Amino acid sequence: MDLKIGIAGLSPSWKIILEQEGISYREIDCSLPIDPDEFSAIIIDDINATTFDSNYLKNGGAVLFSSKSYAKIFNKKLYMKKKKVVADANSIFSELGIIDLVGRIGIVRDEELKCEDKGLNILSGKLGKGSFYIMPFDLDKEILNLSSCRRKFIANRNELPSEVVAKVSKAKLRKTVTTILSILLDIRKLPFIHKSYIPGNNGLFIFRIDTDNCSKEDAENLLKVCEKHSIRASWFVDTMNEQKLSDLYANMKDQEIGLHCFRHLVFDNYSANFENIDTGMKNLQRSNITVKGFAAPFGSWNTSLNEVLEKFDFTYSSEFVPSYDDLPFYIYTNNQYSNILQIPIHPISLGRLRRSHFTKEEMIEYYINIINEKRKRNEPILIYHHPHHKLLDVIDAVFGYVNKLGLANYTMNEYAEWWQKRNQIKMDISFEENELRMNIDDEDMTIINNKKVCNFKSRKRIDLSKLEFVPIKSLSKPLNINLTRKYHWRDTLYDYESWKGRRNR
Repeated sequence: MDLKIGIAGLSPSWKIILEQEGISYREIDCSLPIDPDEFSAIIIDDINATTFDSNYLKNGGAVLFSSKSYAKIFNKKLYMKKKKVVADANSIFSELGIIDLVGRIGIVRDEELKCEDKGLNILSGKLGKGSFYIMPFDLDKEILNLSSCRRKFIANRNELPSEVVAKVSKAKLRKTVTTILSILLDIRKLPFIHKSYIPGNNGLFIFRIDTDNCSKEDAENLLKVCEKHSIRASWFVDTMNEQKLSDLYANMKDQEIGLHCFRHLVFDNYSANFENIDTGMKNLQRSNITVKGFAAPFGSWNTSLNEVLEKFDFTYSSEFVPSYDDLPFYIYTNNQYSNILQIPIHPISLGRLRRSHFTKEEMIEYYINIINEKRKRNEPILIYHHPHHKLLDVIDAVFGYVNKLGLANYTMNEYAEWWQKRNQIKMDISFEENELRMNIDDEDMTIINNKKVCNFKSRKRIDLSKLEFVPIKSLSKPLNINLTRKYHWRDTLYDYESWKGRRNR
């Protein structure tokens, strides 16, 4: 039994999701006969598909349809509707909470279908021995969208922190897809396998620092806290003060240096962005500092900035506008994939928490909750800070918790290099008589089987009974999610402050 996923309609959005998840897949023509043993499941999201060889389903296969493809293939009514999308409190998708979209969803009318989540409009059905799910989202419209807006983030209090981030909840759309695929494979009594999101199996912590014209003293004080806890951070530096570059940043040990800016701005045209980055790079070079990573001021991103980053051959960049709380990916823009790996992070800094009147104890609790939830998902934990915000006792407490958990610590460039190698791994996996047969050795993998999970190193042959599975840890259901979309007068104030900060200076 081949565990590969087949896909009809391999659009850029689907390629991004499948590569992020590290799923073995192959593009197919769904009108041709498909053997159920050839693919563990297939995805059909092809606007040109009008027929489907249903024998794959009737003989025990599993299919994830987009609502548009299902309606077209089976001649069902489809209603396109703009609506708030919130997961049902008691469904398997409940932890997703609100999924922010820019487009309409496709709702299929078919009385024979079962509603798995009314809020998300996810449906399921049976055909012969097979099972299928229907997902209502137009992924190309959502995943490829690069617009932004202010969003509030969950915390156990009424006044919530906010930041200008991607308008679409891209990570939640990806998780919806993988949840459905794991359900479909579980129905077939097959394991769902993907490349791990991080190296190892005990969590990964990455600390990003945007210097934002901080004083030398503030940077040195933050560096001392990093050194106290043996945290190797990624410092994205402003470059106006060349003395600070040569005296401080060029002499840092076991820390990564990346470029933040010369002028603390992102422009809407190529020439201005080029001049800003070119000046910054030349200042770094004069201080004998080599960089591979970039993090834009304000977490902003646009296509002209991407073109400049490609010109300077950066390995990766990290912003809020392409996505947040997500896995790395290559942005698709202007009908092509960027050469720059995008590494999303959690976008709420201590400055944003202080602006929302968090106490220091609440700040520590906020980050501990972020760390715990991402560790449960085996996702990278990426948070960031500005040295001029100080609050070093909070950073000290967070680092202490990281070390107490024994989390691995990478710089962003180390993670980028690991992710690039991960992308190059080509997997072939089969499953017979409770044994996995793989074409790769010693790679970090994750397997979900019978509602349990195991992170393991790949081998050519693996008996599933020898792996140590643990129950999938349920995450805390989102609290007060309606508050995250409730208008408050401070939202207007924060938008004004953001606009003022982005003016030429």
